[in-house]
Amino acid sequence: MFKVPSVTENTTLAARRKFFDMTEEEYARLEELLSMYRSLIYNRRVLLKPLFEDFDRTKVGHISKNQFLRILTQFGLLPDKNDLNIILKRYTDKGNLDEVNYYDFCKDVDRYDEDAKQISKEHADAFKDPNNTRVGKFRSTIKNDMPNDLNDFFAKIRRICKEKRIRVSEFLKDFDKLRSGGITNTQLRLGFDMAGIQLSDAEFNLLVLNYPHESKEGYVRWRDICDAIDEVFTTKYLEKNPWGDVTEPNLGLNYGKKPLTQEEVAIAQKVIRRFTSFARGTRLDIKQFFKDWDRLNRNKVSPKQFRQVLATVGFLLSESEYSAIVRYYQSDDDHEVKYVDFINDTNIYKDLQTGNLTHVPHHTSNVPVENHYQSIYLGLGTSNYGSPVDINILMGKIKNFIKVNQLRPEDYFKDFDVLRKGIITSNKFRGVLSKMK
Repeated sequence: MFKVPSVTENTTLAARRKFFDMTEEEYARLEELLSMYRSLIYNRRVLLKPLFEDFDRTKVGHISKNQFLRILTQFGLLPDKNDLNIILKRYTDKGNLDEVNYYDFCKDVDRYDEDAKQISKEHADAFKDPNNTRVGKFRSTIKNDMPNDLNDFFAKIRRICKEKRIRVSEFLKDFDKLRSGGITNTQLRLGFDMAGIQLSDAEFNLLVLNYPHESKEGYVRWRDICDAIDEVFTTKYLEKNPWGDVTEPNLGLNYGKKPLTQEEVAIAQKVIRRFTSFARGTRLDIKQFFKDWDRLNRNKVSPKQFRQVLATVGFLLSESEYSAIVRYYQSDDDHEVKYVDFINDTNIYKDLQTGNLTHVPHHTSNVPVENHYQSIYLGLGTSNYGSPVDINILMGKIKNFIKVNQLRPEDYFKDFDVLRKGIITSNKFRGVLSKMK
């Protein structure tokens, strides 16, 4: 059985036209029709081949002319009589006018197969180049973490074990049947994988270099490694020395981070002092603004969100201040800012609770210490300055202001009362009044 040349094969136009017994005008028109079909099918995202195969139960690649025309009519692809004769002349290749080669027709007009082949080829070629970024998502499970030192590595492992309540020794001791304290390097890595802790090559080599076995080459001291990790849970042999000092293990990560310069620390501390004065002067509850971006209570936001919150409350940062404060409070993954630490460091109540009045405004120096927290920051009770305000006169002013500005106080208050209890803190109450101006 001879092979019918396709319009996509590398043959000359005259040879293809001669084989199909077409004039030059007919073949040019056929190319126009096929091009039009390719465009329509591609734009409509239609797969013709499965519909043709429903009529071809024996998978011979041919269907009757009526079935062929029915499919074209179903998708609005039926041409006029002259164009239809050209198409049938091309695809009725069995010497009769009743059987149409739908297989060749689909191959000529359906670009799905071509696109799929191209995608598959690009996907296969991408893996030949290890530096190709197109396969990054397939290599996401490969760890490339670079710890600064051994303490940095243990800080990471301790945090993982503390969060997931993992005892690495439970996964390593089975490899040491005689409890000699040594296992092979391969078994060490396998044990960490079984515990759900993937190690990069740099981390694994760091362990192997620092904990080699004294007498066996290619072995590591797994007990010493586990003792260093388990410091996050307890101090070993504490029962023998109950009065001994228990130190807090290091949990801070510095993977690849550049240490803060003295200039950055000075700028960050300056921003902290400036924001403390700003928050005190405006009676600001900044945490509520951060909570709008932190729906999952992760206590972290992105640097862009951090700056946007500060700009929303009217606290603007220069580029140097923004860079310094973000690095000062950056999270362990270097992508987010720990806003809770920032709030704690700029807490306007901290000095008053500890009795330190270095930041108390100078015009309040004659007010007793015990009244600062009550009268200045929370707004509880009457003011210590000036005469008391009549509540009826005050409410009248507020009602008049709300009526003139057409405000709905409930819309402002309900954002701070998530459980709809009808009560909020005094600080939030004052913040809502400030928001309503």
